Amino acid sequence: MIKELNAYVALSIIQMPSVVKVEMLKKLAYKAEILFYEWNNTLNEFLKWKNKFSGFSDWSLVEKIIEESSANKASIVTAGSSLYPNILKQTLDHPVLLFCKGDLNLFKKRSLSVVGTRRISAYGKVAVSKLVPELCRAGFCIVSGMATGVDSESHIRALESNGSTVAVLGSGINTPFPTSNKRLYERIINEGLVVSEFAPNTPGFKYNFPMRNRIIAGLSDGTLIIEAGMQSGSLITASIAVSYSRDVFCVPGPINSALSEGTNSLIKRGAIPVCSSDDILAHYDMLFNTRTLKIDREQISDGARKMLKMLDVQGSSASDLLCSSGLGPAQLFKNLEELELSGYIFRDAFGIYHLN
Repeated sequence: MIKELNAYVALSIIQMPSVVKVEMLKKLAYKAEILFYEWNNTLNEFLKWKNKFSGFSDWSLVEKIIEESSANKASIVTAGSSLYPNILKQTLDHPVLLFCKGDLNLFKKRSLSVVGTRRISAYGKVAVSKLVPELCRAGFCIVSGMATGVDSESHIRALESNGSTVAVLGSGINTPFPTSNKRLYERIINEGLVVSEFAPNTPGFKYNFPMRNRIIAGLSDGTLIIEAGMQSGSLITASIAVSYSRDVFCVPGPINSALSEGTNSLIKRGAIPVCSSDDILAHYDMLFNTRTLKIDREQISDGARKMLKMLDVQGSSASDLLCSSGLGPAQLFKNLEELELSGYIFRDAFGIYHLN
């Protein structure tokens, strides 16, 4: 008898469209093992694929994938499992399984994807620094692809604000790509969740990333794009999100910036422009989070209130504030942390503190 997990792993490595796999699983109430027994008549519309299952013999590879997953302390969450994210299961071409490392409870949280260019500008860093912490405080889990640029900045800002984040890889669960993000990968495993549909040891092949993008879009209520050129892969994610009837949000950018051509174009075609987190929260009727935050702001200490008067929209560095306040480093950073947590200020990617 074929075990359920083995059947799902076998199905995952069979070369056929994901949408066909999903339709077959639905016909069988997600009992993948039935595919490898005597042909089920309820699947007659898929007769052209019958030989893929009756002739499948690569069970040694299936066992190897399961063993490698276990050796890498990765969970295999199948589409038939109660642990599989419901929001992703609503898509027509969802992966038949996910390799996961980290906190699986994050699949239950309301999520927003944040993606964009790998060549992030100073403007893009400020946008990520302002929006992501506020979205985390409102309760969103931030989903992204752990690429350099906007993706990495979004994961980092989510973690720094004690928020939650999910990284979706375009490579095997144990082979993070790019390798320069290995430290971030380890941190997300410890504090968030890393997922992949690709078997362990799979390199980051170029054609994997459009497939990865459908998971990013599928895991989220909406996708926020912060800086993207006209050839950016983020536009693929936006297109997939639209096909899933999910929301697409874009941060508008300077008209003379090539990195904003894609986002500005999406806005012209109907994407929701975002100039503050309230634009997203209002769309989901979540502005009560902001109101609660404003009530909490009244509770700040006298020291933090005095510090607030020294800051402006243009921003100040910690060294500037040390000189102007006369405070010691410990008290200064205590006040700044209080103001940041209360929502009065935010710190951009360059360590500059700005009024919200």
